[in-house]
Amino acid sequence: TRGWVLEGFPRTVAEAARMHKAGVTPFQVFDICVDQDDLHKRIVDKFGHDIDAKIRATRRLEDYFDSHALVQSHFRKTYDNLYKLNGKLSIWALSRKVIALALENAALRQAFHIAWAAGRPARLFGMAVTREQIMSRMNKKYGFYCPVSWYEEKALRPRATDTRFMSLYKDSVYCLADEKALEKFEKNPDIYINGDPLPESLPQRLSPAYSNLVKGEHCALWGYDPVEATKFEQQGLIDPPLVRDTYNI
Repeated sequence: TRGWVLEGFPRTVAEAARMHKAGVTPFQVFDICVDQDDLHKRIVDKFGHDIDAKIRATRRLEDYFDSHALVQSHFRKTYDNLYKLNGKLSIWALSRKVIALALENAALRQAFHIAWAAGRPARLFGMAVTREQIMSRMNKKYGFYCPVSWYEEKALRPRATDTRFMSLYKDSVYCLADEKALEKFEKNPDIYINGDPLPESLPQRLSPAYSNLVKGEHCALWGYDPVEATKFEQQGLIDPPLVRDTYNI
């Protein structure tokens, strides 16, 4: 594997956004985490009685942590390729950890390209693909539902948007429920993708915030678990518990 190592860059989310716009996608981003209180203590120890120097250093540190959090969020949400390392480790221990993770990622990429070239399902985990790239190739028949679960159990099992159990096959992205389902899909993908069609009306994942905006009697249970709501009603109670993942059926 050949490439470049960007040390200490990007420092701001604006720089990270410019990289994204230019098509510069880091394979991996390593974040060496150091406790903010520990750094404040180092400032106090370093500058002693120099109050002005301590104030300037503290402000720079606070500005750094503010921008740092945004950069973390950018890479985690855009590429899911952020790796956090313990800043208390020695420089040698950190180097060994980075090298081990880099080799692991290189192996994932090699396996992806070998599988893709052979026309087999290729795992997307570790490829630093964006959500937009995933959605542009998402299989129209299954979407986020697992084809293995539907074929074997007639069960609709949605998969979250992370890439751990996603596979690219024949230029379409498929989401599998777990590692076992992914392994089955890799052995014989065609039998699963050519199974019975899914129901015409499928549950749609919505956020609780969105469901709370919906008004009207026909949407009385939006944002609530209908099974739990029935139990509460039978017990003469009100206000059934909100569920975290809401489905419009």
